[in-house]
This record gives sequence, structure tokens and C-alpha cells, in this order.
Amino acid sequence: MKTPQEYIANKYPIIPCYRNQRRPIGDDWENKPTGQLDRFSPGDNIGIHLIDLIDIDVDNIVCHKFLKKIKTLGCSVYGRSSNPESHLLFKGEKLEYKKYLMHKSLELWFKDHRKKATILEIRSGKGLQSIGPGSLVDDEEVRWDRNIEPTEYPGDLRKDIDLVVFATMISIIYPGKGQRDDFCYAIACLLKKWGNWTEEKINTFILEVAEASEPLEDRDRDDRRDNFGTRAYKGNTAKGLPTLIDQMSLPGEGVKDIFKVVGITIGQENQEDKEKKITNLKMYDWNDYKNLDIKEPAFIIERLFKTKSINFISGPKGNGKTEWTLGLTDTVSKGGKFLNYTVTDPCPVIYIDGEMDEFDLIERRIPYTQEIAPMPNYFSIIL
Repeated sequence: MKTPQEYIANKYPIIPCYRNQRRPIGDDWENKPTGQLDRFSPGDNIGIHLIDLIDIDVDNIVCHKFLKKIKTLGCSVYGRSSNPESHLLFKGEKLEYKKYLMHKSLELWFKDHRKKATILEIRSGKGLQSIGPGSLVDDEEVRWDRNIEPTEYPGDLRKDIDLVVFATMISIIYPGKGQRDDFCYAIACLLKKWGNWTEEKINTFILEVAEASEPLEDRDRDDRRDNFGTRAYKGNTAKGLPTLIDQMSLPGEGVKDIFKVVGITIGQENQEDKEKKITNLKMYDWNDYKNLDIKEPAFIIERLFKTKSINFISGPKGNGKTEWTLGLTDTVSKGGKFLNYTVTDPCPVIYIDGEMDEFDLIERRIPYTQEIAPMPNYFSIIL
């Protein structure tokens, strides 16, 4: 099938495009009837208007390693000699357009790829089209790799493509020999902690990525890449983002962006993790609780502030909150009496101010200090 007549006979919604270009002929082309032979002139490119069709446009060669199964699930496949099998065409209702790009901070890893940061695109629906076999693009013939009638994908195509892109990006940043074990284990730990992936799912994923990423001649006979999920679940010392940043010199923002492809936000607890923390709470019988070795807190300022307490000083503007606090903190840092309160043992103080001029603090605090400074590091200031 490579002529407009053949496409029309097979009920493909085709439109004419300029020769050797991707651009449709005519204005408002998306609203014009498809599959009309009289709209075509000799040499026109054949555009497949993606009405009730889904085109997976593969731009990164690494991606093909992870698409082998999807290519067998009812899609027609076509491409060019420079990028074969680059279009997977499924039957189906409109799927939201999405273009998968690697984060700009990872340019060092993707700069030599044909389409740089682009991994693939999902195109579907009215107003979107792909140049089909029987056409020329950049003076290259577009040809069928497998010409079958497209069927609907038997599953969640978007979810499965997300996983393919995720694996592709991990493969692109996959390290050289000597760092692979730590890399795989760090990825496994991140998938367990932030993605809540099962042990088996992590094992399968890491093995697939490793087999696609490691040259055969580099592999040691004793290398095992099928047990990283098991290691992450067995409670070994966890690794994660710091390992990837410090040991592999990977940019943290780039790594986080890769995990977002499969809906994993590194640094944000999921609901299940929060519930696990709640279930770790321990309940005591009152008599048992009384007998626990809980030390009574001591007073920092007698009859006022205790250790392990959080205290707020509040009041209307101009009522002396700052003056009260300056005098109180000075006494805490040196010991002695403050109004009707006593500080028996001096304690270190950090005084943080976001209002006063630098000299104002000196001018307002001097009357309380009476020029007597506390011990070194017992009154520290952040302005």
C-alpha cells in the first residue's frame, strides 16, 4: 500500500501533503473530507489524518530496545531507512498528544542523539497527521516495515509507553563499567521508596534495562542484574539520589524529571508511606506509660520556659515584645535574674531578626547587656 488509491481502498483517512514535506496542502485542511482521490496530484506526499488512529512516533534509537513487545500487539509499522520502524500505528480513539523530552540538564548524555532531547511523540485525533509510506521525507522514501490493518491496543497504551520512555531515559544515562552495580541499586531504592514498586517489578525492570544497556563484551559472567529489587526490600543500606549525584555526577533535577515520566515524585511521600508511619505509633496502658523512663523537663527560666518546649510571645504592636525578648534572651545566655524570673544555668541562644537595621540591634540590646558579654557562642545572631 503506497498509492492514494490503495489507501482509499483500505479506508485510510488520507490527505495530500506537499512533495518531500510534512505540510498538508491547503488551508483548513483538518476540516476537509479525507480519502478523496481528486484532491491528490502526482508526486504529492500521503498524510494519514489520525482520526481514530494513534501514531507512536519514535525519535530515539535506544527506545526501540524497549518497544519489541508493543510492536507485536496489533500495530502497523513504518519508517525510513535512516530511522526504520519509527511509526507504530494503532486503531483507537483520540489519545492526548504528548512529546517526551529529556531534561535540559542531561544534555551531555543526549547531545549526540539524532533528535537530541526528544524520545518519542504520541499523536492522535483530528488536526494531527503523519506522512505515510509512498511518500518522501528529506529525500528518503517512507516505507512499510509491517503492513497490517491496525487494531486497538490490548491494554493501557499511555501507561505502557510511559514505562518504555522511562526505561529509555534510564538506559541513556546508564553508566560505564565499575559504576553499574551502585547505579542499579540506587534506581531500585528510589523505585521502592518513592514509587512503591514491588520487589518483583523492580527486579524485572532493572534486568531489562541492564540487558539493553550493557554491551555483551562488557558483561562479567558473575554479574547479576535481576536481584536489585530484592536487595532494596531486604533492608540493605539504602542508596538513592545522593549516590547518583555524587558518584555518577548526574544532575539531581534531571534524574527527578525522568522519574516523573512514570508518575514518581522523588521527595514527596505517597499515601501508603504516610499510612505506614501512622501504623508505627505505639499505644500504652496508662500504668505502663507512668513506669517508662521519661525524664521530667527542666526549667530554662524558672516558672516560665521548660526544655523541649515551643513558646510564643505575642501582643499588639508597640507593647514591648522586642524589648522583652532582648532582655530575656540576654539573661538566658548569661544566667541571672530577668524581671521576676531566674535563669540558673545559662543556655546558648540564636537570635534571628528579620526587621531591624544591623546597628539597631546593637543600640537596643546594649542597655540589657550592661557591656557584659555572654560566653563565646552563647549569644549568636542571624540578621
